[in-house]
Amino acid sequence: MNEQRQMLTEGLKAIGAVADDEAVSRLLVYLGELRKWNRAHNLTAIKDDAEVIEKHFLDSALYVVKGGLAVESAQDFWAGKKVLDVGSGAGFPGIVMKILEPRINIWLMEPAGKKAAFLRHVIRTLGLSGASVLETGTKQYSAGEGRQLYDVVVTRALFKAGEFVKQCLGMTAKGGYMIMSKGPGYEEELEGILPVPQVIFAGLPFSRAKRFFIVFRNE
Repeated sequence: MNEQRQMLTEGLKAIGAVADDEAVSRLLVYLGELRKWNRAHNLTAIKDDAEVIEKHFLDSALYVVKGGLAVESAQDFWAGKKVLDVGSGAGFPGIVMKILEPRINIWLMEPAGKKAAFLRHVIRTLGLSGASVLETGTKQYSAGEGRQLYDVVVTRALFKAGEFVKQCLGMTAKGGYMIMSKGPGYEEELEGILPVPQVIFAGLPFSRAKRFFIVFRNE
């Protein structure tokens, strides 16, 4: 795991993420569990460790680095926040966010049973307190009883921008944020959308792939 540790450490530093040795070790355990479960359950189409580290781990870490830039006092943006990761899949970005920023309380929404089981397994294996799995989808959750509102709702590679606002605005607390990541060409998705979002540019450190964080605020 020395190569993976070095890549993770260098990549996190390059994007401005704060990660101590414990956080990097947890990410490496997560990588190992993902590799094992992927053999049986095909949790992600990306199998190569280096690609997983950049396209999943570092891509997810950018949510922590860039999300707080939507507000003036970004330093403690995530402290104590209730965060919902919609369509978490194998835990991206939610699990990575929780490892890098333990002060958040994270709910991982994932309707697929095998992926939800993997998320619960990772939470137990890593001993992540303040992390829960919601084995449901947005429509079922919105129609159910006892649902709560979240300070920040995030999603990755699931919705177009308009659909994200439509399905998730009602789950976002007043004054809260909805954050999604897009690649180049995102502008077409934003035409006519309210609330008007803030767009924050980011890049992945090794491939130089461009990311654009679309940040909506529920005023």
